[in-house]
Amino acid sequence: MTIERYDTNARYAQLVAYGDTLYIAGQIANDYDGDIRQQTAEALAKIDALLAKGGSGRTKLLMCQVWIRDFADYGGYNEVWEKWLPPGSQPARASVGATLLDPRLRIEIAAIASR
Repeated sequence: MTIERYDTNARYAQLVAYGDTLYIAGQIANDYDGDIRQQTAEALAKIDALLAKGGSGRTKLLMCQVWIRDFADYGGYNEVWEKWLPPGSQPARASVGATLLDPRLRIEIAAIASR
């Protein structure tokens, strides 16, 4: 099988496809000053675009890893997540408290999906 790499730089690819599996790097908001809802929506929109680039979509998510700066934001993140995710297509998910790239960032989301 061929490994396909999309949107690469010197250190990593935003998307790696191997066979029927897609691996999406951690996605963050462009607006570091937004609240948790806005930052979650931006990260999920980036995941949508990468899923489409790899020939997949939200219903084919297998696993999502979420790093959240402050668990006081957990409810707001879940609010956006539940509206974004189609019913009956819940992936496995881990949510972990973490220090992120910039102190203004509230969330980062990585994903694995099938095609």
